[in-house]
Parts: sequence; C-alpha cells; structure tokens
Amino acid sequence: MLFLAVTLGFFMENQREHFVEKHRAKIMAQSLFNDLKTDTALLQQLTEQRKQKILVLDSLMDEMDKPLLSQNDTLLAKLCYPALYTRVYFISELGTYEQIKNSGSLRYYKMNLQKALVNYETQTKRVNFGQELENKFVMENIVPFLMDLENPQFFRTVFSKNPITSSTPFRRKKSDFESTLYNYAIFIKERSRIYIDGMQRVKSEVIALILLLQKEYHLE
Repeated sequence: MLFLAVTLGFFMENQREHFVEKHRAKIMAQSLFNDLKTDTALLQQLTEQRKQKILVLDSLMDEMDKPLLSQNDTLLAKLCYPALYTRVYFISELGTYEQIKNSGSLRYYKMNLQKALVNYETQTKRVNFGQELENKFVMENIVPFLMDLENPQFFRTVFSKNPITSSTPFRRKKSDFESTLYNYAIFIKERSRIYIDGMQRVKSEVIALILLLQKEYHLE
C-alpha cells in the first residue's frame, strides 16, 4: 500500500509539472506569436523603403549618366542624402525567443517548431550581419565623403525647407568626385538588393513560425 501511494504521488506530481509546463509553453507561444506579427509588419515596411531607395539611386545614376554640362547639380545634391546616407535597419523582436531559449523552455515545443525557431534566428543573424557591414562602410567611407563634398549652407536650406540661397550645392568640382559618387551609388544599390533578399528570407521563416503556432496553439 505504501509503495502504491508513493507511486501514485509521484505520478500525480509528474502530471502537475507537465500541466504547468504546457501552460507556460502556451503563454510564451502567444508572446512569441505577437513578436512575430510585429516583425512581419516591420519587414514589409523596410522592404518597401529599400525598394524606394533603389529608385532614388537609379535617379541619381541616371542624372550622372547625362553629359557633365547637362546635369542638374541641385537635383544631384538633393538625391545624395536619401540615396546614400538615409537608412533604417531591421531589429527583430527576439525577446520572447531569447527567454524561451535561455530558460531551457525550448524543450516544451515540438521538434518542427524548434527547427523553425532556429531557422528564424539564423536568417535574422544573417540580415543583422549584412546591416553591420553596410553601416560600417557608410559611416567610414560615405559619410566623410559627403561631408567633404556637400556645401553645408545649401543643405541647411534644403532640410529646413527655406528658399535656397546658395548656388553651389557642392564644394568640389564634379569632375573630381563623379566616379566615386557613382561607385558608392552602385554599392548601396547592390547592398539594398541583398538586404531585400535577406528580409524576404526572414519573412518566410516568420510566416512559417506563425502558421505552426496557430496550428499548435490555436492563436489569433
């Protein structure tokens, strides 16, 4: 009888722990689900922004493809900032996933869901690595180049939306910087293409995760 009571108590304790773990997994799944929906919206927004950047870069290069005397210096100067400097990067909502992983709670989930989470993290890290490379190059090369190139008085009036009072948007002769500017435009365009591809890969992993969580936990 004593052995039966101990066995039954042990069984009941295991059942209670299993119930608690299952309940905790569902709570974390809901939080993760919300994070993923936030990521999906951000990925879509950043993808569209990068596509617009590529259009601006094309406009910059189209203007530079014209004969030197036919180029519109004011237009070129205005396109430099959004084409080469302005950038917004993807920062994933990985808080819940990190909590799941660091607390050892990943074991609560089925193997296909665990694999999907790892794939999501891997693709996100790849995008982050590309972002770091691009940001490093922009800060070390493009920003100093633009600061040396642009007439600060001209850009002050541009960004303050006041009438332009300076007739010289550039402080250097165009023949001295044209090839460098064009090469930087090509670089950022290619990085943008790679960035869009990376974000689409992340988005695919996010959608796969969302579908798995919906199926497993009936989330909305």
